Amino acid sequence: MGDILELAIGFTAVSIGVIFRIPQMFKIYKLKSGSEISEKMLWIHNLSYVFYIIYSVLRKDIVYITSSGIGIIQNLIIFGMKRWYAYNEECLPT
Repeated sequence: MGDILELAIGFTAVSIGVIFRIPQMFKIYKLKSGSEISEKMLWIHNLSYVFYIIYSVLRKDIVYITSSGIGIIQNLIIFGMKRWYAYNEECLPT
């Protein structure tokens, strides 16, 4: 019973962690710009996720593996959106 409760609490935290980046993605989409987002921050954040994944694999912690994997994917989406809109801004005729 304790394992199920731990997983439920862990995946609830994962769900909240996933949700908190969605408004940022919508803001980038709405503004058609991610210029206020630091690329260095995204890469440093992803590096921390990589180490969390390594740590989680060693500890066999599926919650951290899932959370970190989703976090990396979301950061890559934000990075891609940032680059996409920056590229489109450069290519638009002025």
